[in-house]
Amino acid sequence: MAAVKGGFTTFLTLTFNSEARERIISGDSTIGAECSRFFDAASKMYQRGWSADGAVLKTENGFDCIGATDFIEPMGDKLDYLWVAEAPKNKQGEVNPHCHVLLRWQVEPYLFHDWAKRIENLWGQGFANLQRIKSANAAGGYLLKALGYLTKGEKADQGEIKGNRYNIS
Repeated sequence: MAAVKGGFTTFLTLTFNSEARERIISGDSTIGAECSRFFDAASKMYQRGWSADGAVLKTENGFDCIGATDFIEPMGDKLDYLWVAEAPKNKQGEVNPHCHVLLRWQVEPYLFHDWAKRIENLWGQGFANLQRIKSANAAGGYLLKALGYLTKGEKADQGEIKGNRYNIS
């Protein structure tokens, strides 16, 4: 990825709300199945472009933080990503499935909050935390973390995964 396309540029963690978590734990769904809808929607947004609509991003001390008002052009290629699933137990001993994602998708810094809000809305099943990868060297560290999750498997604290533990676009 780094040699051919410039590497991954964003690290994303997707957590599940109680309804999605119950579907996964009960076996009615898998982390991969729950995430596939998100990746389909994110890929469409990536390929079609999107609008930053000047929405209120947050209100702090009585002041609104207003986002940008730009149209972000469609990308000419497909969205590249790698995801790794985890299902460790939380402090209460409950299974806590979530997914770590590397994306090759970067926006200008002034658009990051608008973009993050749209990504969180696309996810819609819990919390989405996006972090900009600041350099190609840093991306390797995120990838090593993701590979660490892959190699730990069931014998460590990553939990049992039904379906795929990882996937790549």
